Amino acid sequence: MKMKNQKPKNNQKTNLTPKSPTATQPFIVHVRELRQRLIYIVLALVVFGALGYFIQEQVINLLLRPAQGQQFIYTTPGGGFNFLVSICVYVGIAGSVPLIMYHLFRFLEPLIPDTSHRFITRCGFLSVLLAVLGACFGYFVGLPAALAFLLNQFQTTQIQPLLTIQEYISFVMIYIIGFALLFQIPLILLFINRITRLRPRKLFGYQRFVIAGAFAAAAIITPSGDAVNQLIMAVPIIAMYQFGVAGVWFYNYRSNYDAITARRAEDAVIQNTRQSQYQAPQPLTAGRATNTSRPTSPASPSKRWLDVQPPPVRLRASYFEDIRRVAG
Repeated sequence: MKMKNQKPKNNQKTNLTPKSPTATQPFIVHVRELRQRLIYIVLALVVFGALGYFIQEQVINLLLRPAQGQQFIYTTPGGGFNFLVSICVYVGIAGSVPLIMYHLFRFLEPLIPDTSHRFITRCGFLSVLLAVLGACFGYFVGLPAALAFLLNQFQTTQIQPLLTIQEYISFVMIYIIGFALLFQIPLILLFINRITRLRPRKLFGYQRFVIAGAFAAAAIITPSGDAVNQLIMAVPIIAMYQFGVAGVWFYNYRSNYDAITARRAEDAVIQNTRQSQYQAPQPLTAGRATNTSRPTSPASPSKRWLDVQPPPVRLRASYFEDIRRVAG
């Protein structure tokens, strides 16, 4: 009796154990994955930031070159140390960009249907390449034009620019990072198109708003009234949007072409199997003579004339016997 009473208790325990909160398990898995990827990114920032401490002189000379000999100051005792820390942080961010983009795409991988590691690798490489192109454009083209206007336009004999080094570095990094992000427009469009299909014709319909926004952004970036400088700033933004639309069109065309090719191959296989079924020679036997049914394909309505069966042998014999009787 004791053993019988113990069995239902054990069964109750085993029935209660699988009733865990499985509904929250996917969210917990994503949170753990996000925490792990953030740890990797923080480690990369620390490593590249420590590397920036050893190359600080080269980085400072590179960032001060667009100023063309402008003198800078810092107004607090810890201003020089804060400037050095900011240099290390910016070097760490710049060096960690490939790893940041890779982990970002890997974390968003479940949102993309039919994704693969090859696509994630391509997106990371393309993102780094576009970021480098945007940073180079902002450093060599946008930043000198903006500094030439802002430092020389409002300068008189009594008014001289006296800039702090922190403000100058913040201004330079905003320009470089801003252009690096603007050059990510094609990749953003391709990424959205991978999640949900975009229509290139509809994207071209938004072109007038893109042009207006590009010239508005150029007017903010280069506040001078020179139309050439505004064109230099606005044309890359418009060109990046056009490249993004062209990439969306090419991806959709390639995917549709692959789907049509696969569908044609399937149709060719089906047609070959049907032709082999209908054209295969089948010997007449006694058992087949009495069987009037022939395997037909219900999925081929265009070949219904093949369903017409000849009369059985018995009907043919009776038909010829009647003709002989009438003629004889």
